[in-house]
Amino acid sequence: MSARRSTGVILIASGSIGLLIGLVLSATMMGAICGIPMVLFCIPMIIWGYLMKAKDQAIKDERLTERMLMTQAVASGVNLCPKCRAPNPQTSAFCAGCGFGFVPSADPRPVSAIDPADSALRSKQVKDQNAPVFEPEDW
Repeated sequence: MSARRSTGVILIASGSIGLLIGLVLSATMMGAICGIPMVLFCIPMIIWGYLMKAKDQAIKDERLTERMLMTQAVASGVNLCPKCRAPNPQTSAFCAGCGFGFVPSADPRPVSAIDPADSALRSKQVKDQNAPVFEPEDW
């Protein structure tokens, strides 16, 4: 989207400069050979730049409206599917309309309910993946 915006601005700026130069050249009789085609070329360039800028603004407004709708839906306790825009309850893991899998929310257990042995086991797996998880018992 930023490439489109910069292209539109560049077209408008270069078209305006070319139009000014073409008008100055057209004022003299000797430069009219180059000035009139330059004016005729720069006018559509300016129009094209303004059209690109307007389309970019419309896309930007549409995305802003979509983000606001998603924010309001989440605040009211509803998941909106990013694919089909179907409203779903926050407790559902999949969209009822298209089957899109929502990202699971955080662990619902309180911090006090986490088993220290379980967390130690997981931390050992992450820290050294080649070492065995359980120590071999030698009798």
